Amino acid sequence: MNKFIVTGNLVRDSELRFIPSTGMAVNKFTIANNEGWGDKKTVNYFNCTAFKATAEAIANYTHKGSKVLIEGKIQLGSYEKKDGSGKQYTTDVIVNQIEFLDSKQQARHQEEFPDDDIFEPVTDEEIPF
Repeated sequence: MNKFIVTGNLVRDSELRFIPSTGMAVNKFTIANNEGWGDKKTVNYFNCTAFKATAEAIANYTHKGSKVLIEGKIQLGSYEKKDGSGKQYTTDVIVNQIEFLDSKQQARHQEEFPDDDIFEPVTDEEIPF
């Protein structure tokens, strides 16, 4: 059995493309998953690929920072490096299902103010106590 489930946030906007010969939608994206806390906190990055209607839904309903839960399978692959120095091995998640975990309010705020930071940095002199 090859089944993978993870929650995380999109590292950047997804990349929706269409295969020219078939018109099938393909969406590639990366999610970051935090594990642990404090000094033991680590971040894992997962390269994901979705196809057809799932690929289009991801493009339409997510953006950088969106929280998602994906279910899929692990696929190992390889390709020759462009510089001819050998093979590069890859590990990808082929997405079967996705759940969008952002609330509608969070998604709407992000669409209206995509680069709006909630907190602005302050210096020690600006703190009144």
